[in-house]
Amino acid sequence: MNKTLIKRFVAYLKGVEKVENQKDFALKIGYKSESAFSQAIAKEPIPEELTIKIKKVYPEFNSWANGNLPAEIEIQENINFEDLGIEEKLNLLYQQNLELKEENENIKDILDEMSLTMEISLAPILRHFKLKVDNKQNAQKNSSIS
Repeated sequence: MNKTLIKRFVAYLKGVEKVENQKDFALKIGYKSESAFSQAIAKEPIPEELTIKIKKVYPEFNSWANGNLPAEIEIQENINFEDLGIEEKLNLLYQQNLELKEENENIKDILDEMSLTMEISLAPILRHFKLKVDNKQNAQKNSSIS
């Protein structure tokens, strides 16, 4: 199981209008936030709990997990971009753009969370060094006054 397969499944569900977006999907399968879902699919290996949640709400995911994609997905993957008409190309590019925007938002959320976690983790260390610098500066001021 990999995150690409899950993301493709979410994109498929959006295409057949079973979910509005990744956040909607995450909430429907039982996550409290899109962020928690994004963290789950970022893990290697994908947690078994995640696939169980997906299969519970979307039994058709079993077929996806076994490599049995719906016919319309297989057909779409075998299409040569150059063979498409202008409108079909634009629609395909538009869909890919939307998927990339969503993926970028997910990455931004993950980076924001990581940044906050690092800031919280490093705060005591930074305070420690600031106190040492402040103590040295105070000592130098006191010695120059005497």
